[in-house]
Amino acid sequence: MMGANSEDDDNRSYLDLTSPYFEFPMILLNRRGGVKPLTLETLAGKRVAVTRGYPEDSYIRSNHPNIEVVPVANVPTGLRLTASGEVDAMAAFMPTASYYLQQEGITNLVIAGDFAHPLAVPSPYARISSTSDQYSAKVLRASPRRSASRSPAAGSRLIMKPQRVDRACSEAGTNPTQNSYLNSLTELTYCVDPDWMPFERINRQGRHEG
Repeated sequence: MMGANSEDDDNRSYLDLTSPYFEFPMILLNRRGGVKPLTLETLAGKRVAVTRGYPEDSYIRSNHPNIEVVPVANVPTGLRLTASGEVDAMAAFMPTASYYLQQEGITNLVIAGDFAHPLAVPSPYARISSTSDQYSAKVLRASPRRSASRSPAAGSRLIMKPQRVDRACSEAGTNPTQNSYLNSLTELTYCVDPDWMPFERINRQGRHEG
């Protein structure tokens, strides 16, 4: 499983996308006194920093070809370029941008704009997708704080212990076919992001944090 995937033609060609579990807003940042209102439409002809290979990169390239996309290695680099005026704006996830704005001590940027991303499951494992949707609808959305601590982002590999599967199935109200399928799995692998604070990262010791 992978988290925070955009629903575009490329992803749909090989992934089954669940309904969004959480909304991770993508925001546009620029310097105070810059382009206003700050929208993708008003940024036509402008230079916009994006994290190379991230969803906002392909989204802006595909849907707003008049924007000059400036790929950067990570969010802090893009924020520094925006704050110094080397680019006109940056597109990034709000929690990540907020985290690094505080870490970098940058105070001269303003934000606007958002869109949601779902979890993604490879198409051959569509039963995981449908079961995840059912679990999300009945359990995760009932308590956002609870779901934040229990979502798969807690680690890169989920060991499917029978008692844990039985409890999850009971909570979600899954049917016998779904229960049997989940119990047949010994583990699920879950892709993590090496630099997606404040949610998760791989630290210098190679360990997952988040």
